[in-house]
Amino acid sequence: MKKNKIFTLGLVITFVFVVSLTLVSGTFAKYTSTVTGNDSASVAKWAFQYGTSEETLSDVDLSSTKTIAFNLFDTILDTNGDSETDVAANKIAPGTKGSFQFVVKNTSEVNATFDLTLEVTGAQVPFEYTIQVNEESASEASTTIPSLTTQTIDMNTSVTVTITWEWPFDSNDTADTTLGLAASTVEVNATIVFVQVD
Repeated sequence: MKKNKIFTLGLVITFVFVVSLTLVSGTFAKYTSTVTGNDSASVAKWAFQYGTSEETLSDVDLSSTKTIAFNLFDTILDTNGDSETDVAANKIAPGTKGSFQFVVKNTSEVNATFDLTLEVTGAQVPFEYTIQVNEESASEASTTIPSLTTQTIDMNTSVTVTITWEWPFDSNDTADTTLGLAASTVEVNATIVFVQVD
């Protein structure tokens, strides 16, 4: 039995020696290295500015309510283009007109297009509208509510949009009188949709 213990102990020692020799010789017998790598890319900025002129541009908050000032009726003139003195201040009537100009600047790091749609709510005043982009010719006066579709606005460039309205002083007396008797309110809502160019 003593021989078996010695024999078993010898086998265990031999086994541990062989395993240790294999592990140690493997460590010293080859080269080992570790190489890592990485890459990163910045996401292109998506941002626009809005104002009534280049000097008044400010960032549009695209992450919250996305509201802009759209003061189409801030300037009310008479038919000649002079200050309106025959109508109460801040009121419209047949023979009044006005315009509103705004500037949109693409401060994004991608080119974009934008669409502008106007929606009239409240009183259906028979306005004639025109719309002009930059120095291009204004659209022909129309009672159809104007819109702009797919206007290109490249990176770091701006677009100036001018919208005019006029309530003609014409022979539509019955409809005009109905609007005057109701003293209704007309509201024009503007929506601008920006889309990245692919």
